[in-house]
Amino acid sequence: MAIDEIVKAPLTKQPQVKPTVHHGWGARLFLIIMCAIFLIPVYWMVVTALKTPAELLKPSPSWFPKTFAWSNFKDAVNALPFGRFFVNSVIITALVALGTVVSNVIVAYGFACIEWRGRDKLFYVVIATMFLPFAITVIPLFDLFGWLHWINTWFPLIVPAFLGSGFSTFLLRQVGEKQARDLLLTGRIIGTEEAAKMGLVNEVVAPEALMARARELAALLMENSPASLRATKKLLNDHARAELDTQIEAAVRENAAIRTSADFREGVTSFLEKRKPVWSGK
Repeated sequence: MAIDEIVKAPLTKQPQVKPTVHHGWGARLFLIIMCAIFLIPVYWMVVTALKTPAELLKPSPSWFPKTFAWSNFKDAVNALPFGRFFVNSVIITALVALGTVVSNVIVAYGFACIEWRGRDKLFYVVIATMFLPFAITVIPLFDLFGWLHWINTWFPLIVPAFLGSGFSTFLLRQVGEKQARDLLLTGRIIGTEEAAKMGLVNEVVAPEALMARARELAALLMENSPASLRATKKLLNDHARAELDTQIEAAVRENAAIRTSADFREGVTSFLEKRKPVWSGK
């Protein structure tokens, strides 16, 4: 059939198939049993809190307290200042959340929406801070806080939140100028599908299909010339953010080098002979 006939051919109506309803009582029973198993630690915690000290010291534990010792909760609250602990946690959490939001929005806005000299180089420095493990920075931070006389105060917990975060800055910078302005001004939460549309991820794959999709992409890459892949990766890594003239000059140099390679000759020969190329990587 000719291409014009295929295009003009009417679409045939597909028969509607009624969805099959599976009751799945076995699956529901399995989920109920698993939920009960996962709730056992919670139940054990509650009954242990209601037992008397004498019952707790028995060699054979019981699943149900013989005497409900409700006074255990009162004794626990009076033993330590839990009210002060709760207030401290609320204050520190609120200030850290405020500092994180304010500082990261300002820094990310400067990197994503404002053009200034040296922006990309400084952005690389910000990204580099993400690769420093906390174990490496904990001792210098302790010395710094000691020099500032911040030991045994709230300042080490709160002040760093007002100085920005490498990960948050990187995340907002990667979504691009328009997407960054949208997220910065609205503060909304995005899902995986929208993240894929924005370019944060190439595609969304289910966990069970991840390895199959990875092998599929690897097979597609292996169909290309290794020399051309190396040249492409070099152009993307070294000149992706360079000026247009610099990108064109680099592409011309890489193209000239590829034309003298064995893979280039194999590609032309296989195309003329209408066969699958056999790459040598040279």
